[in-house]
Amino acid sequence: MAQPTGGSDRGFLLAVLAAALASLLLFLPVTILGYSAYLLAALLSGEPLSQHSVAETYAFVGVPALISAVLIVIPYLLCRAASFRIGHQQSALVIGGLVAVWHAAVAVYWVWGSTEGLTHAPTGDVLWYPFAFGMAAVVATFLAAGRAAIAPMVLVLVMGLLLSGTVRGRTEIPAASQRVEVELSTTAVQLSPDTVHAGDVYVVLLTPRSSITITEEELVDTDIPTHRDFDLFGCTDAQRAEDRGLQGYCGNVFKVNLSAGTYVVISTDVGGPGQAFGRLEVLP
Repeated sequence: MAQPTGGSDRGFLLAVLAAALASLLLFLPVTILGYSAYLLAALLSGEPLSQHSVAETYAFVGVPALISAVLIVIPYLLCRAASFRIGHQQSALVIGGLVAVWHAAVAVYWVWGSTEGLTHAPTGDVLWYPFAFGMAAVVATFLAAGRAAIAPMVLVLVMGLLLSGTVRGRTEIPAASQRVEVELSTTAVQLSPDTVHAGDVYVVLLTPRSSITITEEELVDTDIPTHRDFDLFGCTDAQRAEDRGLQGYCGNVFKVNLSAGTYVVISTDVGGPGQAFGRLEVLP
């Protein structure tokens, strides 16, 4: 028998509320799942890990995540109430669909942010959080609509291709543009040229596996954030060799917009040359 309109409206609202609350409560558990996947991958690959950092992460994130997982009973009860009013299939479709969309959106946002708009290869645990949220979207879609889970599965596959650098953009430096080549040594950062004009400048990192920070000279000894950071981590040596001289996910060319002033280019690769630096003059 059809439910009264008022009951259907209340059932739909209960389903939306259950989805919102479930998405909120699942955020930390899914995040800690991504971190755990990173730890497992790191152990299998022999990557060194800080036991203190791992213990601290599980203490500050793992405990709240466990509490959130227990509280998931609240949206479950709301789901039961919604099912009573609009039917199990309808409530599952609404709740599962909204939860899936939320987790897929978080996964895409995390990919975009960790890669700086698909122009920078991420490293470490940030590789695994998008996969955790993508898989959560797959599970939610499967519970809601079965075979429709193929859509978030494709999303996870695409994210994997992007994050691995298998699919990546490659853009040449525009003709007649300003460029600064940066080469690191144990004692200095060599800039060629060391003077440019204000505007777009293409920074070319010549030293493999290098990392630099660019900041205005008067801000070096303060806590004010740096202007830009660039590094050559996160891609294989073969991918870096293919994209050498190009902008893109695995390239060694980065565009930065600089205003007039003096900038300090600092080597921040603690495993390489160390804290060497050089100065870049930017004329009006």
